[in-house]
Amino acid sequence: MINNENLFLKILKIFEKKDILKNLILVGSWVLPVYKEYFNNSPDIPILRTTDLDFIVYDYHKIKIHRDLLKILKELDFEIQYSVLGNFQKFIHPDLEIEFLTPQKGKGNR
Repeated sequence: MINNENLFLKILKIFEKKDILKNLILVGSWVLPVYKEYFNNSPDIPILRTTDLDFIVYDYHKIKIHRDLLKILKELDFEIQYSVLGNFQKFIHPDLEIEFLTPQKGKGNR
């Protein structure tokens, strides 16, 4: 079994190679190890993180839907899990979960 940090790095590398990463923003606790690395292992940045990896798809109208995204994740032993209401899905692996979040547009007063 691969540990979640190695899996995280592997996912980032594959997403970059497949031109997927440019349409995503990493959010949540997995940003912390990236910041820690970027800021020369600053002791002020905690290393705690959850087991879920969250990406915002910041403009889902412009993103090219990569038909091989499912294939990529399945090759890494991820399975799709649908919510009970069917309004979202996430990708589950024994070491990590991935969610792709999209902003709600058109809600609220302007």
